[in-house]
Amino acid sequence: MSKNLYAIKRDGFYKHFPHGQYDAYLSKDCLFVKRETAENKCALNSSDEIVEVILVEVDVKA
Repeated sequence: MSKNLYAIKRDGFYKHFPHGQYDAYLSKDCLFVKRETAENKCALNSSDEIVEVILVEVDVKA
């Protein structure tokens, strides 16, 4: 199973919320379910870009 999510990225760094800080690491506080929501959170000067993140569930046998 996979799920498509969206993140905001600038110069290789992901934008984290609610504070709007940028960091090199991707985590749940920078993912959006809807692209439209991510677009609304982008910087007004359009230096931010929307990137698609695909989460894939992997069945690992121990």
